[in-house]
Amino acid sequence: MKGIVIFSGSAHPELADEVCAQLGRERSGARISRFSNDCLQAQLLTNCR
Repeated sequence: MKGIVIFSGSAHPELADEVCAQLGRERSGARISRFSNDCLQAQLLTNCR
């Protein structure tokens, strides 16, 4: 699992942390923005291809 990158949203950060701990990986950064019409924008702060 050397090349795996893990992102999470804002709903369950504890679950994402548990998954990362089990896999021995750190959670990659993401910036979540909410708009007034209830839409989201997610910006990944790590390269992924």
